[in-house]
Parts: sequence; structure tokens; C-alpha cells
Amino acid sequence: MAFTCLCSFLTSHTYLPMKQLVGTEGLFWVYGGISALGLAFIFLTVPETKGRTEAQIREFFLSAAERKERSRRRRGGERQVEEGGGGMEEEESPLNS
Repeated sequence: MAFTCLCSFLTSHTYLPMKQLVGTEGLFWVYGGISALGLAFIFLTVPETKGRTEAQIREFFLSAAERKERSRRRRGGERQVEEGGGGMEEEESPLNS
């Protein structure tokens, strides 16, 4: 919402001086160029989410450190299962606290 208000403020306060400077056609091209840059930014930075689950989208937006920590935890859990630990030990269970 704040970004929209800022863009509206800048557009309304720069319209007349820009129109006098570059003319109506030039102003059209300036605003069109700004819009094209915005479209290119969105196209290059916003990922496609069609066909992905919410979990996959959340995973994509995790920081590198969070991804590394989550991966480390998963590997640790797999080792416990392989060793016969099966996950939580009885004294670690939150229900026993």
C-alpha cells in the first residue's frame, strides 16, 4: 500500500514538469520504459509457483542458512533411524516433561 501511494505521489508531482521537458509523447515513453523495467524485474526475480505445493514454495524462500540447517537436521534424523534409534528417545519426548 505504501509503495502504491509513493508511486502515485511521484507521478502526480512530476507529471507537469516532465511534460514540459519532454512533451506528451516523450512522457508516455518515459512511463512506458519504467513499466517495462518493472516487468523485466518481476519476470527475472519472481519464481513460478504453478504446480508447486505450499511446502515447496516455502522451501524456495528459505535463506541459505535455514536450508542448510534443515538439511543437516534431516540427515541427522535419517542416521538415527538407520541406527535403530527411531527418532525421539523417551527422555526427549515433550510429553514426558
